[in-house]
Amino acid sequence: FHYTLEDDHLVIEATTSSDVLKAFEAQPIDLAIIDLHLDFADRLSGKHLLEKLIPQFPDTIFAVITGSDDEKVITECFDLGVSDYLIKPIPSSQVQRHVARIQEQYKRIQKSRIERSKSVNAVKSLRGHSSLESKSATFQKLLNQLDKIVKAPFNASVLIRGETGSGKEFIAQYLAGLLNKSDKRKPFIS
Repeated sequence: FHYTLEDDHLVIEATTSSDVLKAFEAQPIDLAIIDLHLDFADRLSGKHLLEKLIPQFPDTIFAVITGSDDEKVITECFDLGVSDYLIKPIPSSQVQRHVARIQEQYKRIQKSRIERSKSVNAVKSLRGHSSLESKSATFQKLLNQLDKIVKAPFNASVLIRGETGSGKEFIAQYLAGLLNKSDKRKPFIS
């Protein structure tokens, strides 16, 4: 399907695992389609290559192409972090549909990362500030609840709910900053 994608995309074809690794080191790759059962003569099988690449290149979307429709293999691939699973033989129109769907997924992921980055930067700008201020009665109520949590004589789990874009992660990071003032090394994980 190399020729199917060549008109609209820069396609890099690799026949050895070392060529794949060199391609990843040379430039950012948005989408990698790896033959799962291809045993690269120089080292790694497709599965082992995925196990190595997925954690190392989190901004890349990985898809698998294979002749196997074994449910266990499919589950293993998705557990590794593969986004799509293509079963051979694949008509060129199907390849184009899969790539288009993956592109949309990639755009959503990028947008989410940008929003998360904005939120993280906003919280970083608040470091050293121990309070937020607002004229909104609803937000004041939230700040009072956060203050009670910070002053509580015990540890508690906090569930923050709200609609998409309402600032849940911002509030979580702000709260974590208040709770971890004494130890800045504690990571925030959301």
